[in-house]
Amino acid sequence: MIPNDFEESEIVDSFERGEWQSVLTPARRKQHQLYAKNTLLRNKQVKVRISLKDWRNIQLKAMAEGISCQALMSTILHNYTAGRLVDKVA
Repeated sequence: MIPNDFEESEIVDSFERGEWQSVLTPARRKQHQLYAKNTLLRNKQVKVRISLKDWRNIQLKAMAEGISCQALMSTILHNYTAGRLVDKVA
């Protein structure tokens, strides 16, 4: 971090000298952890436009897997963002 002025520089120096103490109680920490967990677990509805051909292919694959189209798309997106679904190298 690069301080912008003398006051910020003094605050950074004070912090680095260990002159600051947390006022976060264990109960408050637990409450914030619960907030974070609930935020991450919350589902979000989105709208996406896809081609009719892609939609039909999704429907076919979902039927073959015995799951809904939404569940299939959610699984694909989750696996991609988790790094378990990557492009093939041609």
